[in-house]
Amino acid sequence: MTAETLCDALDAACGRWTTRTALSSGGARTTYGELRDQVAARAADYRRLGVRRGDRIVCQMPNRPEHLVAAFAAWYCGAVYVGAHPALTARELSTLVRLTGAALVVHEGQDPPPSVAALRRARPEPRL
Repeated sequence: MTAETLCDALDAACGRWTTRTALSSGGARTTYGELRDQVAARAADYRRLGVRRGDRIVCQMPNRPEHLVAAFAAWYCGAVYVGAHPALTARELSTLVRLTGAALVVHEGQDPPPSVAALRRARPEPRL
C-alpha cells in the first residue's frame, strides 16, 4: 500500500520503524516513535488553540527538528502550513500573516522574536 499523504507516510514509517532514528540534529536523535508522539502532542496543542481544518499556520522557526514537528502537526490538523524564514522583518511577517489569513503563528522559544512581538502589536488576530 502506498501513502497518499505525507501524514500517511509518517504513520507508516512510525509503525514500521518505531525505534529507528527518524531525525538527527546536533548530536541529538529522535526515533520515529518519539517523532510520532511529539507530532501528536503539538497537534493537540494546535487544536486546544482552536485550529481547525483549512486554517493557516505560519511557522517562523529555524531549520531544526521542531520545525518539522510543527509542520506535521499542522497537516494532522488539516491546517495549511506556511513556512516563514526566521529573518523576516516585522513588516514582512505582518504582510505574510495578512495575506494568508493565518490563525496561528508558531515561533521558537518562550519569548517571541522581535518580528513576532511587533506582529502581536500590529495584528492581534492570530494566536501565538
